[in-house]
Amino acid sequence: MRKLSETKWLAVQSTKRDPLIITASCVGGQNALSRIVNLIEEAQALSAPVQRFADRIVKQFGPIILTAATISFTYWFITSGNFATASLVLLAVMLILCPCALEIAIPTAILASVGKGAEYGVLLRSGEYVEKARKLTTVVFDKTGTLTKGEPSVTDIKTYNSFIELSVLECAASAEKGSEHPLAEAIFMKAESDKARINRADNFEVLTGRGVQYSVGNRKVLLGNRTLMQ
Repeated sequence: MRKLSETKWLAVQSTKRDPLIITASCVGGQNALSRIVNLIEEAQALSAPVQRFADRIVKQFGPIILTAATISFTYWFITSGNFATASLVLLAVMLILCPCALEIAIPTAILASVGKGAEYGVLLRSGEYVEKARKLTTVVFDKTGTLTKGEPSVTDIKTYNSFIELSVLECAASAEKGSEHPLAEAIFMKAESDKARINRADNFEVLTGRGVQYSVGNRKVLLGNRTLMQ
């Protein structure tokens, strides 16, 4: 194996005559998983509008709280002459007036929301969208596969001429028996659920990039994409 560049590698392995060439389009932090992780971290770091509002309140309340606490401490120290009592009043005023609940609770809630969404496959670009989610009335999905189970399945079988659905399913399942391809497994699972008969495929041949062909008895069967059918 020899290095071509920072993002591409070439591996040559002798398999009879033809070499095996493998190219990696990205490495390390450039892959999809790393980008998703970075996106979540950025979302957790960005401040939502409500959090920025709370930060402004805390900044404005800071001098007011310190002034009120100092005045209270001075008044009680002068009137009572007891330093402990005046200090207690000072702490009580600071604890009651300080809006620390907003400053602590809002970032924690946003951090938990973004992290929980990521566990369920929902990526939020910033905490702002956590706040805006409560106003949603319609959700539109524009990407194929977003609402699927994560694995293919046979939903419909369309037939032409005099063929019937079960016959087509039997032919397809006979060819895909033993294959580990996701589409092959979907066809085979459909055949099993519909109790279709799985025949033994003779003279099986893979047609690269198009499909397969085999024979059952005296009948030749072709199974593949549009290019093969044409």
